[in-house]
Amino acid sequence: MELLVRHYFSEPTRQVTFDAEEVVLRQEAHNDRLYYVLEGELEGYFESDQDGKLTKLFNASNGAFIGVHSFFSGTWVASSTVIAKTKVTLAWIDKHTEPVDPMQYGPLSAQFMPVMVNELSRRQRRAKQEALAKEKALQRLHTAEQMTTLGQLAAGIAHELNNAIGVVNSKTERMQQDLLQLLEELHPEVSGYFDVGLMHGQTVSSSEVRRIAKRFQSDYRLERDTAKQLARALGNNPIPESWLHDPQKALKYWGMGRDLHDLKIAARHTVGIVKSVKQLGRTDGEPDELLDINDTINKALALLQSDLRRVSVRVQPLFCR
Repeated sequence: MELLVRHYFSEPTRQVTFDAEEVVLRQEAHNDRLYYVLEGELEGYFESDQDGKLTKLFNASNGAFIGVHSFFSGTWVASSTVIAKTKVTLAWIDKHTEPVDPMQYGPLSAQFMPVMVNELSRRQRRAKQEALAKEKALQRLHTAEQMTTLGQLAAGIAHELNNAIGVVNSKTERMQQDLLQLLEELHPEVSGYFDVGLMHGQTVSSSEVRRIAKRFQSDYRLERDTAKQLARALGNNPIPESWLHDPQKALKYWGMGRDLHDLKIAARHTVGIVKSVKQLGRTDGEPDELLDINDTINKALALLQSDLRRVSVRVQPLFCR
């Protein structure tokens, strides 16, 4: 390669300078020169026939050859637009340049075979990179389409569920009012048990129930099952005398209140989950409000309240759009 440069690109009369942003070659324009970059940087672009948009193809700097395709293909037509990125100095030969010592080195095409092979290799690498970039773009597009479809499906399901959950929520409130009124009218003596379950539900975990039940068995001389049920209802609180008088009756009405309490929480939390799913499934731009991911997860966990007590999850970031 050094021999080629010395033989063909060392003549000062065949050197030219371009300022930054000046066009060296214009795509589809005539070119019968092979340029060698002595100094500076250039960029090659493909110009679209439809809109004239330039797509960058390559960078070239000291030691690079420009115009290889148009020169050696014999078309004398530039295949890309080459623009000086900085001030550049180029040496050149043209189609009238005679080969140096053809008897020893062969014709011009044979002498420049390494240059042509290097150009073919560069174009092959570029084609491979473009193919990989296209494949990645298609994968991203496919993933985006899948997420859009999933979001639309989630939003549709959430919309259908929303009406049913709304009925459950409103009917739960109505049931609470009716039961309270009925108990106060017919069995005012048990309304207190019902109120405890309705207001607080079960507040202790299974492990705490076992620990408290052992203490109740010892302190109040209760049977094991009764002690466990009272531990679920009262937690660490002492057992009132009225509960000890008829524990099964107290637990029966407490259980009714607890079940209604859990139903209210489940209905309320489900409404929040459905709302979050609808927001996450939107495809028409920004959601109406920020979504608290922590709140959504904890609402979902609350639906398992009978199995998971005092469970809290925190994730970062707290909000997403």
